Amino acid sequence: MPSRRDYVRGLMALGGVGAAVPMAEEASAASFSSFVQRDGTELVVDGEPFYFNGANAPWLTHTYSSRETVDKVMAFASDLGLDVLRAGIHSVDVGGMVHSPQPGELGEEAFQHVDYILQQAEQHGIRMVFSLVDNWDYYGGMDAYVSHSSTASSHDDFYTDDQCRQWYREYVRKVLTRQNTLTGREYRNDPTVLLWELANEAEAKDAGVDALQSWTEEMAAHYKSVDSNHLVSTGSGGNYNTDSSIWEYSGGHGVDYVQNHQIPEIDVCSFHLYPEWLNENTNEYARQWIRDHVVDAHETIGKPVFLGEFGWAMGRTPSRSSVYADWFDLLDQHDAAGAAVWQLIREDRPETSKHDVRRSHTATTSVLADFAATQRAKGSSSGGGSDSPDSSSLAGEQFVVEGAGADIWDQSDEFHFAHEQVSGDATLVARVAAQENTDPWAKAGIMLRDSLADDAAHAMIVVTPENGIAFQHRDSTGGWTSHSGVGGGAPQLLKLERKGDLVTGYAGATDGWVEVGSTTVSATDPYLGLAVTSHAAGTLSTARFEEISGQSDTRRSSWASDDVGTVDVAGSARTVDGGLTVVTNPATGVDSSSAMLDAELLDLGGADAASVHFEWGVAGEGFPNATASRTVDAPGAFGEALDGLSSETTYAFRAVAETAAERVVSDSLTFTTDPASGGDAAPTVDRLALSDNGNPAWTRYGVEWAVSDADGDLASVTVELVDGSGATLDAASTDISGGGAAGSDEVRTKGSASAVRLTVTDAAGNSTTETAGL
Repeated sequence: MPSRRDYVRGLMALGGVGAAVPMAEEASAASFSSFVQRDGTELVVDGEPFYFNGANAPWLTHTYSSRETVDKVMAFASDLGLDVLRAGIHSVDVGGMVHSPQPGELGEEAFQHVDYILQQAEQHGIRMVFSLVDNWDYYGGMDAYVSHSSTASSHDDFYTDDQCRQWYREYVRKVLTRQNTLTGREYRNDPTVLLWELANEAEAKDAGVDALQSWTEEMAAHYKSVDSNHLVSTGSGGNYNTDSSIWEYSGGHGVDYVQNHQIPEIDVCSFHLYPEWLNENTNEYARQWIRDHVVDAHETIGKPVFLGEFGWAMGRTPSRSSVYADWFDLLDQHDAAGAAVWQLIREDRPETSKHDVRRSHTATTSVLADFAATQRAKGSSSGGGSDSPDSSSLAGEQFVVEGAGADIWDQSDEFHFAHEQVSGDATLVARVAAQENTDPWAKAGIMLRDSLADDAAHAMIVVTPENGIAFQHRDSTGGWTSHSGVGGGAPQLLKLERKGDLVTGYAGATDGWVEVGSTTVSATDPYLGLAVTSHAAGTLSTARFEEISGQSDTRRSSWASDDVGTVDVAGSARTVDGGLTVVTNPATGVDSSSAMLDAELLDLGGADAASVHFEWGVAGEGFPNATASRTVDAPGAFGEALDGLSSETTYAFRAVAETAAERVVSDSLTFTTDPASGGDAAPTVDRLALSDNGNPAWTRYGVEWAVSDADGDLASVTVELVDGSGATLDAASTDISGGGAAGSDEVRTKGSASAVRLTVTDAAGNSTTETAGL
């Protein structure tokens, strides 16, 4: 029977599908409106087949991650045309932004970061795969659950202990029902999530196959009872339970690939591939591993199959790129749903594993991009994204936009921009309901822009606090800006209209629209949206937009939010509900023991006055503290100083506004106090975790570490495998900097070893050593 691959190749031969289509551009236009579902052995979206190529990106959700990391990795994946990323949201009781400070609980700071990941993933046309607990103890994992339970004592008790299972079920429920603070959607209602994985590489070496099977049945049913929208997979490494003498086929780790995936609530089969961890470290053995799993998934189990992790170390023969091309061809032949390489890394991060994939690894990235195009050609090209609707994606929303920047003027600009990309004729209407007066020439309004470069051609209609309504435009890249204006200010209804290359700005009046100015801007697919500049470098200006409507001939993307130009303070854009509205702003004046909390009351919601205050506490521990309440009778900024804080501690805070009719709470923000001054402290080892990756031929240990330094002058980390006399058998070193760093290494020997020794050194020569026995 011809495979779908044969069908697609026939279309390519006829010119029906272009193999050279720039898939990254196509992916970046997606805005997900439909969930991925299962139909037999295929994944589908809106009834159309969905095949994908993806990558693991564990640093997205790392406890020391950042929005910069998210932005860089998302852009990297999008440039390759990848449409799925896999990561864990399963750190437990460790340092940094921990997902679960205690088993069963959610860490707010970490999940605000996950909120951002989901928002950015959708904007890049990328779906996410999340695992919710880790078999390995790098970031707590199952062992953290066991250590907190008074009735559990070993790793495999995680599967059978009543308390551990209850904590895990509760954590799952809280994650799936969490409401994203940026998009407003509960996770279980967000099509950006492709599927949930019960665990990453769950194993039950001591408890055995039955214990893991029973746990998998119970938890898969639990996921489905909470979330009926999403697919569920095991996240399994894919070991078999047969009569074979080969360990990965013998059930010795408690895993049964076939039985585990025959559970009705499991939708997608999962397996992983690292030849150096299998019985034979060869490409041919790896090819057989792929064939076994895909064939069994389709013919024995009857479900789609996902190669959730794979890696071939750099520097091996044959080359990594040729091996990946070979594996991809095999997956293609057998119509596997998708694959995710281990692991996508931002270019400037120190090496974390021999399987890292960076932009500079062009031979490997070329193969990844080719398979992404092949997979997309086999399935629906949209992946469930919006198909260029007429109405603006901003329509019906109320937005708060914060923007810094010196100005939008002269030959270059600095501001924040919430936008969508359009083609053809387009119109956007919005009321600037409120504008913060950071300067008489602060600006808030509607802009059409040729690109996101700071010197791009543009036209905009804006309000200012003291200089009326302005239509301003730069007609060519790098040109000078021109101005025309009329009287007025917020609140003010504005309209920007594009017909052909003619762009016209209007101000709303009681008897209709008043034209303020017009110009010609030549742009193929311009950006249209809401722009705010404070006209004061280093200071944010906040504006609230209401009554948003608009349409375009073709909408190229859902809305996104970007700083344009070199701004000293990052801006933001978020939806609000209207009525009584309060928003938090970043804390200022943060030192080792104090900070200034800042917020703004945007709307009294029809009341004459409101009381406002802040709630705050150590991040992850709720908001047990409150500042004194004050009464305000008009919208505006307010703040409160905190003193007596602990150094090097992350705090969360939020603003509260109350009237006789309602109480509203803003999104929370965090800040971290500085190190205490004085002294040249030695660095600290915050985490040293080992995983036994050995086999009969090799003693091999994976080492996960995290270090910090109060003086912020970290220099290096050295990991050594040592024998009983302390002699070094193998070592790996990493250059680091700043006040905190984390990473992973692998050390090995063909003989016996006694311990792993980690030494962290700072720039002043201070060092700390910690040893973990084997």
